[in-house]
Amino acid sequence: MKIKGVCKGINIVFMVMLLFGLLLQLLQTETLAKEKTELQILSNSKKIFVDSELFLLEDTQKQWTIEDVSSELFNKEFIRNKDHMPNFGYTKSAYWARFEVFNQSPKKEWLLEISYPPLNQIELYSINGEGKFEERKMGGIYPFHDRELLHRNFVYELDIKPNESAIFYLRFETEGAMQLPLTIWKSSAFIEKTQMEFILLGLFYGITIAMALYNLFLFISLRHISYLYYVFVIVCSIFSNLSLNGMSYQYIWPESPWWNLRSIVFFVMLGSIFSLLFARSFLDIKNKLPKFNKIYNWLIGFNSLIIILLFFSYSTALNLMVINMTLMLVVIITSAYQCLRKGVRQARYFFLAWVIFLVGVLITVLADSALLPLTNGTKYAAQIAGAIEVILLSFALADKINIMRKEKESAERAAIENQKLAVDNLRKSDELKEEFLAITSHELRTPLYGIIGISEGLRAGAAGKITSDMDNQLSLIVTSGKRLTNLVNDMLDLSKLNHNALDIQSKPLCLSQLVDVILIVFRSFVKDKQLKLVNNIAANLPDVYADENRLKQILFNLVGNAINYTESGEIILSAKQVKGKMIISVSDTGKGIPESQLTTIFEPFRQGDNSISRNVGGTGIGLTITKRLVELHGGKIEVKSQLGRGSIFNFSLPISKQNNHAEEVATLINEPNFAKDLTNTNTPIILTPKMDKEKKVFKIIVADDDLINLQVLINQLSVESYEVVAVTNGPEVLKAMEEHQIDLLILDIMMPRMSGFEVCQLLREKYTLTELPILMLTAKNQMADKVTSFAVGANDYLTKPCDREELISRVKTLLDLRQLTKELTSINRLLEHRVNERTIALEIANKNLETVNQELKEMEKSRVQLLSSISHELGTPITLIQSYIQSVREGLIEENNSRYLDMIHKKLLLLDRLTKDLFDLAKLQSKKISLHFHPIHLEDWLEHVLQSIESDIKQSGREFSRQTIAYGEMTESLILNIDIDRMDQVFSNLTWNAVKHTSQKIGKITVAIDFDIAQKSSNLVDEGHLCGKIIIKVIDNGEGINDADLPFIFDRFYQTSDSTKIKSNGTGLGLAITKEIIHSHKGEIWVESKVEKGSIFYIALPIIRGKSLQQEGDM
Repeated sequence: MKIKGVCKGINIVFMVMLLFGLLLQLLQTETLAKEKTELQILSNSKKIFVDSELFLLEDTQKQWTIEDVSSELFNKEFIRNKDHMPNFGYTKSAYWARFEVFNQSPKKEWLLEISYPPLNQIELYSINGEGKFEERKMGGIYPFHDRELLHRNFVYELDIKPNESAIFYLRFETEGAMQLPLTIWKSSAFIEKTQMEFILLGLFYGITIAMALYNLFLFISLRHISYLYYVFVIVCSIFSNLSLNGMSYQYIWPESPWWNLRSIVFFVMLGSIFSLLFARSFLDIKNKLPKFNKIYNWLIGFNSLIIILLFFSYSTALNLMVINMTLMLVVIITSAYQCLRKGVRQARYFFLAWVIFLVGVLITVLADSALLPLTNGTKYAAQIAGAIEVILLSFALADKINIMRKEKESAERAAIENQKLAVDNLRKSDELKEEFLAITSHELRTPLYGIIGISEGLRAGAAGKITSDMDNQLSLIVTSGKRLTNLVNDMLDLSKLNHNALDIQSKPLCLSQLVDVILIVFRSFVKDKQLKLVNNIAANLPDVYADENRLKQILFNLVGNAINYTESGEIILSAKQVKGKMIISVSDTGKGIPESQLTTIFEPFRQGDNSISRNVGGTGIGLTITKRLVELHGGKIEVKSQLGRGSIFNFSLPISKQNNHAEEVATLINEPNFAKDLTNTNTPIILTPKMDKEKKVFKIIVADDDLINLQVLINQLSVESYEVVAVTNGPEVLKAMEEHQIDLLILDIMMPRMSGFEVCQLLREKYTLTELPILMLTAKNQMADKVTSFAVGANDYLTKPCDREELISRVKTLLDLRQLTKELTSINRLLEHRVNERTIALEIANKNLETVNQELKEMEKSRVQLLSSISHELGTPITLIQSYIQSVREGLIEENNSRYLDMIHKKLLLLDRLTKDLFDLAKLQSKKISLHFHPIHLEDWLEHVLQSIESDIKQSGREFSRQTIAYGEMTESLILNIDIDRMDQVFSNLTWNAVKHTSQKIGKITVAIDFDIAQKSSNLVDEGHLCGKIIIKVIDNGEGINDADLPFIFDRFYQTSDSTKIKSNGTGLGLAITKEIIHSHKGEIWVESKVEKGSIFYIALPIIRGKSLQQEGDM
């Protein structure tokens, strides 16, 4: 069948190609029959084809003008057109066309239409009244509104007088195909033709847009990407046709000639990309033809590259477009054929559509390349084939929808059958499960009977007298055995109910007496709660007709359930007769049931609190059994509840037709099957075995809400000499952690008030894994529980019931790891302490090395600066002396010339001073100079300094002033310990520095004295101790110092950045020596200055308080 379908498709393709060939031949024959020998306009003419009397000339260099081609020399170069429509294909030449018209009609206004919008430049030349050629330009490179008639084609108005002839020249130039379809129209005929074109184009574009919208709707409905790609293919086809027909230039972008020339290539390439995406998605190329998928990706990239290249080189992109279209069509058709061979049914219409489109494109490309005659059939072959392709592709998509629908229906039928089979298998599995459960539960009764019987016998003294501790331990075994027996009975009852195998023995029962006895049993269970049990059932109500044991089971389940979920308040049992039924109610004031759980509360294994931190245990089948038992009696049960206010369970039973109050119910109290574990109040007190306390080393918390499990763990751990702290819920764990120094925590997951997960997570916020090991010991054995346990911070996980040796082994391992971790932590802390000490020592040494290194750098820098400065300072005087000696030898200067001798003497003094300053500075910086410190009274020394400064300043011609405070009692006991000569040198340097930088005319130098004394009262400072400092300020009104120079002013040989008004002739070492002397006296020196306002040099020296030097001498 597949081969037959393929052959049928190939036959259709050949038939379509044959029809195209016949159409081309008919059109070509029709046009050739219309050839005429001359071009004349008759009175009845409406349309004249110019091609019959058209002469053409190729301008390969694009350099000829109208004057050239209209000359006699070029007249013979024109060649008569032999084709129906001139077509030169893709050429870079310009073409000239010439035709002559003889107007035999009375109408002189005619229209010349050039019906090929992609032409770039058209120039029409006609002879005007002056006998000169008049030029009129049109083309794709000019704005649309520049045209004579606003039409999608190029239309010129021709003015030809009746019974006269006119000659016209046309020049054509374009980057694409060169086609010259020329027609002369009568105005009315042209309008009719234009209107018909608009109707046909509107019909074409309307159908195409409708197809696009339809497929877009399908995409939105089906969400299949193929439809979206197909919509984009149609949209690109619409825009490429609009550009080719000139409609887009007329109505969409009339002011963008640059874009209009490139829009055809752009939309064709963009459509090619979406065509490839559509084909790849429609045919499922990735799965059906994986090798073709790479070719599709390559072609998509090639199309994208052509689009980018289009904006840089139109001609190159145009040539590549032709190659790309051929490759794309071949690839799509080949892949469609391959899919068709593989049985892809939807590829039928798809293959046929692309074959037709390939034929149409090839005809158009060959016509544009001048390899086929240009007729209406060859010109519009691609557009006709594109329209057919759109229709066939729509058929292909519809075919695919049908195929997908059938596949979906088939899949749904298979799914329904599988679902039915799965339900049957589940039903069978459920039956097998219940059968297995019933058999297992039945078989459990025998060993349980043995465990309970032997334990009770031992308690009764069957093996001799036992101690009270042993009696308590045996009591726990009996209680656990009975709990398990009750559970087994419930499971057996549920299994019988599910198989409708439970029989009831109904008889008349007094409901009031039955409830009284049940409440007597339950009152012993609620003695630790503030809970009241009330029987509001009237004794005169008629008897109910029910199975006594099953009614007891119903009431035990409902009352026990109410007790479990009620902490305080009351539980009321009431009954009333309604329509031949007895409605029995069990109401409580408990926490209630959420509304979302009311519909599922009677389902198996459902509980009102399903969290792992619930306060109530149980299997969750009690209410399920109760509901089934009520229904077995022909009644119904329902529940009403409000959160925080309580619940009411109502169930109905049939009323007995006869009363028989003589039936005894006293055996109810001794019925063991209903004495279930409703609370833990009857469990014996936990006992810790007597162990040797001196051997106990580790303290362990054991947390479990089941007291029997706690007793088992205490027994097992105490034997191993572990001290055990037993708790029953999460808050007690947290409290015990604060009260005890715990080495290990054994934690159950399902506990009241707070789950083991929550407890573990809270503890991990305070303790690390090594500081507090946590072992999860629980009956939950699901992988999710284990993962959660480790996620919240547990160290280990063990499932109950577990082997004693495994438990002890894991406990010992966790404790050993904790002890080892503590020892490692101690060692680590000791190592960290030693490392910190070494680190601090290394940091100190490193800082010292950095300081020494910085000092060495500074010394090197100073050495270089010193050598440079010394060479400069020594060079000037030496040069002067050498010049003087040479001049004396040559007789240019007299040997005893006093002026030059005085100059030489000053330079020698300068050299001497420079040498002494360098020597002093070197000794000061190396701390090798010997300073002669002597105590001197502050007032005496200040007076000596001020007199010396005043003498030097007045000698220089500057104004001097002093600012001192009254000495008095505050300063009379103040003493300085200084080298007087060196301090004289300091103030001499500062004084002459101020003199050098002040004007002799207006210069003023002031010395100010201030004190900074710790305590003004001499009685508060001990004699011989520092009591403050004296601050001496040398102030001048000189030229000042720039802010940039202030930090370096005390450096050796430092010269300020600005040229000074008064030229300095110093050595540049005075301030450096001053700084070193002050620092040797443990003092400070700094400077403040403002340019053009002067400078202030501050000297701070320490002073001490002591006895008067005269007093000391007297003593």
